[in-house]
Amino acid sequence: MSRADVLRAECEAHGFTFDDYSPGDGVRRYRFAALGTAGAGDYFASFGDFTALGWREAIAYASGRCHGWAHAIDEREREDSEGVTS
Repeated sequence: MSRADVLRAECEAHGFTFDDYSPGDGVRRYRFAALGTAGAGDYFASFGDFTALGWREAIAYASGRCHGWAHAIDEREREDSEGVTS
């Protein structure tokens, strides 16, 4: 499995995916989109939520999106258990 395959599996476990494209200028692009979005997983067919320039930016975005999602779920569960309403 490549590092991109590992990242894609983790993203899909959190409800989004990406496709990549290298136009030949030395910087690979990673376009992220929510699963179920028209064209999700196809770089050219998807409007996407975010386009990262390079692997480091892709990892930073995916990590933040996964963590943010997990944090929101944890916070919601905590509020539910404490009877807090928003």
